Amino acid sequence: MRKRNHLKIMTYDEFVVESSKGRDVIDFGGWGYNPQSPCARHELVKKSARSVTGVDLQRDGFARLEDWYYVSSSNPLSGLEMKGRRILMFESFEHLTCPLDFLRTFRDAGATSVAITVPNPWSTFTLYHVFRHGDAHAAPDHVGWYCPAAMRRICKDLWNIEAITPVISGKSGLAAVAARLNHYLCAYWGYVLTRE
Repeated sequence: MRKRNHLKIMTYDEFVVESSKGRDVIDFGGWGYNPQSPCARHELVKKSARSVTGVDLQRDGFARLEDWYYVSSSNPLSGLEMKGRRILMFESFEHLTCPLDFLRTFRDAGATSVAITVPNPWSTFTLYHVFRHGDAHAAPDHVGWYCPAAMRRICKDLWNIEAITPVISGKSGLAAVAARLNHYLCAYWGYVLTRE
């Protein structure tokens, strides 16, 4: 498996725009966010992508999809045309109980690539919580943590990891400075997976 580690630090918004710019994309998951939430990046995807289809597995996401600008599907993986498209999985991969099944389905359906963001379990934010409060601030609905080594194992013989990007929330602040000193302190990991 070919690996090219791309360690240019990007802000979250830069990674979203770079991942969707000029592409036909399927924006998968993350619809539980309010559109005004700082975590919602769907407007950025809409502005930078050539075409967008939004899908989610959560029932409450569908109502929001219809109120916004995406086409929804009641069964996102059934009958969804993925051939030649990039799959975006921002803030959703870590919620899947069987992420390998999804990656396999995307590949078998002809998707050209997958762009993923996942929280970093060793971020400055997490370390702050450990030292300040004595616990790691982990969301209860996250079922997995995907550092670069874990993602390499998951993708083995299925997808090439074209880029591994340390992603920070903003350009300034202590967390951004720490991530520039040591990539493993970034807030998120961004991955771009491509076909062989």
